[in-house]
Amino acid sequence: MARETWVVALACLATACASSTAVTRSVGGRLVRGRFVTDDAYAAYLRGALLEAQGKREAALSAYTEGARHDPNSPELLTKIGALICDRQEGAGAASTEKPGAAFERAAAIDPAYEEAWTERARCLLKRGQLEGAERAARIAVSLDPNRAEPALLLSLALERLGRIDESKRWLEGLVVRSPASVDALEAMAAFAERTHDDARHAAAERELRALGGRSNRKSPSTKARVTIADVDGAIGRGAFDDARRLALAARVSSGSLALRAAAVGAASFAKEQAELVLAADPGDADARVAAAVAADLLRDDEALARAMTGVEIAKAHISPLARLLMAELLVRRVGVDAKKAWIEGTDAPAGESEDALVRDVAGRR
Repeated sequence: MARETWVVALACLATACASSTAVTRSVGGRLVRGRFVTDDAYAAYLRGALLEAQGKREAALSAYTEGARHDPNSPELLTKIGALICDRQEGAGAASTEKPGAAFERAAAIDPAYEEAWTERARCLLKRGQLEGAERAARIAVSLDPNRAEPALLLSLALERLGRIDESKRWLEGLVVRSPASVDALEAMAAFAERTHDDARHAAAERELRALGGRSNRKSPSTKARVTIADVDGAIGRGAFDDARRLALAARVSSGSLALRAAAVGAASFAKEQAELVLAADPGDADARVAAAVAADLLRDDEALARAMTGVEIAKAHISPLARLLMAELLVRRVGVDAKKAWIEGTDAPAGESEDALVRDVAGRR
């Protein structure tokens, strides 16, 4: 019955979502709205992102380079290429005449407002010990996206290495005040305090990390005896997506289910990015498929919604209770009550009340 039910959903959504002229994509967890990108280039980008996440950096660089051949004016691809070339040159015994700076410069020339290019350039320059250049690039990145933590953390580190300790500390303090639930900011503060022998500040940052369930600077494992799915949901809720991935692994939550849970609570950008990474490796993952569709709908990205719901064979798919509910919500929003009814009647309802709090919450939504 699963395949027939998917056919109903696919047909309904295909007629309900014509592609829009504007394209919105998720890059690095943030939304980038702009020009159309070819399917070949986007597929290469996703393949590269998946390989990079698996630690296969050379293969990822090849994939991104292939994508750049299809789309030579992509600042996203050029930035990825520059970052990986920089990492390659940092490797022991690496010999390469490639220059990461050229890729970053081209990315910034194509889109001067693309913050990620300046952030990765700052990171690369820090690795090379070019501290003044790293400071300048990080300041530009901060000016382009003041709400993102990573550029501010890189700027603070550059200032510290330049010997401007008080200025470095002020940037970290401001970041912690603005984002008190940011594990990255607190870990950076704890590390800074340890390097500068500020025991009181270090102890305070460690306490905050433990309260958030994040890893201590001295103790990498969580202080909790067992990671639960509630810990995963908590990390998603506070926007700590790297923590969510780490906790999901410990809690045995699949990558597709992680994307689905993010979509359920409205973390659309992360859900879309996570789902697309999963689908690049396993197009038949039903949780990731539904997560990609729901996230695309929340982001008003009709092209991504059409891509999520076409060209897939899920003849033996297991439709999880959460995926069943979220797809029903999507069909109501996009098509109507009759489409939802056809979907619900074509899928198996779980027996009894779910033990999953998130499933219960979604079931109770009207």
